[in-house]
Amino acid sequence: MNPEVEKLKSEIELLKKRINSLEGRENRRRAFKYFKMIIKICLIGLILFGIWRGYDYMVNGIPNIIEEKISDLNPFKKK
Repeated sequence: MNPEVEKLKSEIELLKKRINSLEGRENRRRAFKYFKMIIKICLIGLILFGIWRGYDYMVNGIPNIIEEKISDLNPFKKK
C-alpha cells in the first residue's frame, strides 16, 4: 500500500505542475487580450482627436487665414 500512496503523491505533484503551467498560459492570454483592448481604445481616441482637430481647423483656422489674406489685399488698411 505504501508504494501506491507514493505513486499517487507523485501523480498529484505532476498534476499540480501541469495546472500551474496552464494557469500561467491563461493569465498571459488574458493579459494580452486586455493589452489589445487598451491599444484599440487608444487608437480610437487618437482618431477622434484627429477628427476634432481637423474640424477645429476647418471652422476656425481656414476662415482666419482667408480674413488675413483679404486684409492684406486691402490698400486702405491702417497699420
